[in-house]
Amino acid sequence: MFGLLGVSSSGYYDWRDRDMSEHAKYDAVLVQQIKRMHVGHERNYGAKRVHPYLKGFNYACSRRRINRLMKTHGIRSSYHAYRYRRYNGSSAPVADNLLAEHSKADTTGQHWAGDMTYLKTGEGELYMAAVLDLYTRKVIGWGFSKSHDTSLVDGALKMSIALEEKHRDVFFSIKIN
Repeated sequence: MFGLLGVSSSGYYDWRDRDMSEHAKYDAVLVQQIKRMHVGHERNYGAKRVHPYLKGFNYACSRRRINRLMKTHGIRSSYHAYRYRRYNGSSAPVADNLLAEHSKADTTGQHWAGDMTYLKTGEGELYMAAVLDLYTRKVIGWGFSKSHDTSLVDGALKMSIALEEKHRDVFFSIKIN
C-alpha cells in the first residue's frame, strides 16, 4: 500500500507518531479564541473584525490566517452587509420617472408609489412590497413573500385597490431597488 501512495513505511510511521507542530498548536489556540469571540458577539463578526480583536490581545496572526481558520472550522458570520447595487452602465433596464411628468398630488388617491425591499430573518430573506399614497404618505397596501417576483407586487397592489376602492383614477409607479 505504501508503494501505491509513493511513501516509505518508515516515513508513514514517523509522520503518524509525530507530535503536532507549533504552528498547528497555535492555530488551535487561535480557533479557541475565535470561537469565544464569535459567540460573544452573536456570530456577527467575520475575519475582518475578528483580526483586530485578536491583535488587541497580542495574538500574532494575519487576517488571511484568521480567514483560513474560520473557513476550515466552519465559523461564519450570520450577517453580511454586502448589497448588490446597480451602477450606471449596467445592462439592467431603468424605468422612467413617470410621476415627474404629472403635477403634485392635491388630494388622497391621486398618486400612488410602490417600493420593494428585503428583510433578513432567522429563516432566510423575506421580501416586502409596499404601496403608498403620495399625498398622505400612508401605506395603503403591502405584501410579503419568500420569492422576489411579480406576484409580490401584484398582491400589494390588489390589497391597495381593495382598501382604497373609492380612488379608481390613480396613477401608479413602482420603484424597485
